[in-house]
Amino acid sequence: MGQIQFSEGVKKNYGYKCCFPDCEMDDPKFLIGSHIARWVDNSEKRGNVSNGLCLCVLHDKAFENGYFALDNEYCVMPSQKPEIQNSKIFKEYILPCGGKKINCSKILPDKDSLKEHRGRCRF
Repeated sequence: MGQIQFSEGVKKNYGYKCCFPDCEMDDPKFLIGSHIARWVDNSEKRGNVSNGLCLCVLHDKAFENGYFALDNEYCVMPSQKPEIQNSKIFKEYILPCGGKKINCSKILPDKDSLKEHRGRCRF
């Protein structure tokens, strides 16, 4: 499955809404079908919808840069890194949702992919 098909499948799986807790973004122009285990790092899961999260552009960038990860119960784990914790974005848009569960979909995020993301981002 190519990137465009993957992204569309992930967005459809989440009903075209950002899955981050308390985020109400539902404008398709601001939603991304984000890989959990990166495309380049895990060829086996590239096109698998369970390796994706539908996130708005802000939460996608925060996830990719390790501002948060998800535990195996799909709850937000805010970063413990001081250089991230000092960020205004982190304080206002990530930290308040620490411990909250994402808005899950029919196809749940793959737990091995979540573990891979936590390892890459040093959680």
